Amino acid sequence: MEEATMTPAATKSVGTSLKIDFAGADQISVSFDTMPGNQPNSYGNSIAIWQNQNTVPWNQEPLKVQAIDRNTPSGSMGFHGLNITNNSYIIGYMVGPYLDSGQKCGNVVSTAFLPAGENSEQQQDFESSLTLKFIGTTSVAFSFNMPSGVTPESNGAWCGIWRSSVPSYNNPPEAVIPVNINAQSGTLSFNDFNIGLGLTYTIALFASGWNGGTSPRQTTMSCSLKFTNS
Repeated sequence: MEEATMTPAATKSVGTSLKIDFAGADQISVSFDTMPGNQPNSYGNSIAIWQNQNTVPWNQEPLKVQAIDRNTPSGSMGFHGLNITNNSYIIGYMVGPYLDSGQKCGNVVSTAFLPAGENSEQQQDFESSLTLKFIGTTSVAFSFNMPSGVTPESNGAWCGIWRSSVPSYNNPPEAVIPVNINAQSGTLSFNDFNIGLGLTYTIALFASGWNGGTSPRQTTMSCSLKFTNS
């Protein structure tokens, strides 16, 4: 059995963030910061809003969906015609279009929650993330954390690994695995993959696009984890 090493100190996690900048009586303005290299308009990114508590109601149509109209990874936009005083809202950032199978809004990877009324200042944000668990000579294990209630396996979520300090939307990863867990969090591993001493690798999580392992779609990147095997 391969002996696991301690988790290296040289790790860095990057995710897709969504923040509420302003909430008035009938408007919510948000800002987003997505993965480096993302082209939100070309890749079908959008922001959706539901009247709900702090979880995406996956089987409910959003009140509004607004497509990202630019190909820069960061930006801002607003929702109008709301009733902020009396209702709570959950906003989700989708790194890709509606899905044909699984959860229709399964590409939601980050959320921002606005409680109703006097609690409206207690905003809560969430973004998907990866955490390194251990490294062996021919394997690496890591955990993922996604929005509550998501079903990543049904949505075709997957992970790729690059021998690089950054993941890529264009260059194929050296190895790929499906997220074969229908829960918001879990642990996965790349096996039979040589991890060189002193080398830097990056793992990325994609919300959808798995097709059995033959060139999965690389447009729905939600977060990444860089580590150096020191």
